Amino acid sequence: MTSTATTFRSEDIARLLGLRLSDVMANWPLIRDELGRQGVLDDPTAIATIATVAIECAFRPRSEQGTDAYFAQYDGKLGNNQPGDGKRYRGRGFVQLTFRGNYREYGQRLGLPLEANPDMANDPPVAARILVAYLVRNNVPALARAGDWRGVRVAVNGPKAFGLDQLRRYVGLLQGAPRTSFQGGSPMGGDAAGRPAPAPAPDPAPDASGDWPAYPGEAHKGMGGPNDPDPTVQAWQDILIRAGVITDNPGNRDGWYGNALYEKVLDLQGNTWGWSNADGACGPGTYKRITGRDA
Repeated sequence: MTSTATTFRSEDIARLLGLRLSDVMANWPLIRDELGRQGVLDDPTAIATIATVAIECAFRPRSEQGTDAYFAQYDGKLGNNQPGDGKRYRGRGFVQLTFRGNYREYGQRLGLPLEANPDMANDPPVAARILVAYLVRNNVPALARAGDWRGVRVAVNGPKAFGLDQLRRYVGLLQGAPRTSFQGGSPMGGDAAGRPAPAPAPDPAPDASGDWPAYPGEAHKGMGGPNDPDPTVQAWQDILIRAGVITDNPGNRDGWYGNALYEKVLDLQGNTWGWSNADGACGPGTYKRITGRDA
């Protein structure tokens, strides 16, 4: 038996947060229904969940990317006790589940062989179950209901709460979004009547709140180098770290606009924001999209 609930439409999520509509329509119903099954489909928890998934993977469950040296930072932590565990148990899914210990714990909680087959965490229905189990296990519903958005980000990302400004921006946008009713358990995106979602509105500018640094100038692939840091690239790396686009580690503050940074920015522009003219460079448009301020 289904029940009627009120929550967000896929097209509104995509429009407000600048996400690809097809990704949200494919995966928000899975997440929404799992929240309902676990009894946490209240407004604050839905907002915290949507904002978290938008930051972590833009509603596309996927594996964390990096070099072997990058994944070596995970060695010896939270159950990673074998050579190669850092890469094998890298971030996956809607919540970027990381570390052997977490794959083991959530596999046991859900009755799934995640430790033996970590790529299962990228299967959307499985990723939705992991996401909601993780949020409930880490007290996110209570934190969201209390308006503790920093606590929500710490629960997912750790004490440094990278991406907190982006989370708060998304929360503000979602709090003002329309709600719609739907029949619990429906697999459909779109509106309550099951009609397909319309094309998203033009890319919205983010909320302009926050003390962002001044526009540092354009940066592009090839600037700087492993032993020749470029200050403009470093300024952009700081902005991208604060926005939650890249993680905060020494390798991401090296002033080198190499292929890894280029691919991150290109994916952000083309896949997350849906820009047809994505070029992987950091210029005035990227600055305004992140900060809400003109260059």
